[in-house]
Amino acid sequence: APAALINDITSTLTGTFFTVDGSSNIGSATKGTRPGHPYADIVFAFAFQRVLRNVAMNLDKQGLRPYIPSGKHGTIHAQPPTQGTFLPIPAFFDDFVIIVLTKFPQALFSKARAALTCCADSMAIHDREINDEEGKTEVIIEYNGKGAEAERKALHSPHNTATSHIRTTKSFHRALCIKVVSTYKHLGSHNSGITNYDVECVNRISSAKGAFAPLRRKLFANRLIGMRKRVTTWQALVLSRLIFHISTWAKINEASWSKLETFFHVSLRQLTSTTNKDFTRANVTARADANTMPLRCIISMRRIGLLRRILQHGPTWFHGLLQNTC
Repeated sequence: APAALINDITSTLTGTFFTVDGSSNIGSATKGTRPGHPYADIVFAFAFQRVLRNVAMNLDKQGLRPYIPSGKHGTIHAQPPTQGTFLPIPAFFDDFVIIVLTKFPQALFSKARAALTCCADSMAIHDREINDEEGKTEVIIEYNGKGAEAERKALHSPHNTATSHIRTTKSFHRALCIKVVSTYKHLGSHNSGITNYDVECVNRISSAKGAFAPLRRKLFANRLIGMRKRVTTWQALVLSRLIFHISTWAKINEASWSKLETFFHVSLRQLTSTTNKDFTRANVTARADANTMPLRCIISMRRIGLLRRILQHGPTWFHGLLQNTC
């Protein structure tokens, strides 16, 4: 790369001074990249990748990262077998998720504590800290398998204060106190574990309603505007909010499906001015008029598209996971 480009990129980390309109003072950020620079997000992502690699390496040394065997070597393991690969750390800039597994539910708390301590120590090497304020870093404990129901009830008991937080021993910077929650918000989605999407389902519908209701009469039900334009706008503003991230959901229960489909068809019937009292027929007519598929088909297509995009990158861990689940 040209020396001028290298110097320009380097300056986003070293020359972190900035000015504010209307002020004669000059500010300087002590960490991260220079605010307002067009390279800032990209450079930060590359720089933070070094931190994540170090976190992953130290988690692996302590056997804390789940392992996906390759070929027909069994299911996902808490400890590495002879062949396979470690589960990647999902990350979006400085937001990332650490996943830990245990054979027995009783061991999950201690392993989560060990993973948090390891993560904090690994980040401290790069002069980074975990923000353990409420709403910034949180833990979801999900129990499955033998003895899971008793542990789940004990965890969420109002009389249980011992497991309301995970406290780590002092790392390079300080000890951590991370709250255990049943749901948390991340990148616009409410996460409640891989088997519970009730909260997120309600929020998806609420968000879609918020986009549809103000424009219902002036736009969506306005026959002076062509059907194709109304449907395209509905897809961009309403449907996109309703099915945001749903392609990544593991399993949607029938109650949630019913709620999603009810709003989907109500908005479509209003969009296409379908008034048949037989809702089943009205829904079919509305979908035909709007030239759209049933909601379950739309989401299935999104899931297939997501798998196709992942397979294009050919990660070993994903191929191993497919071979063990198909």
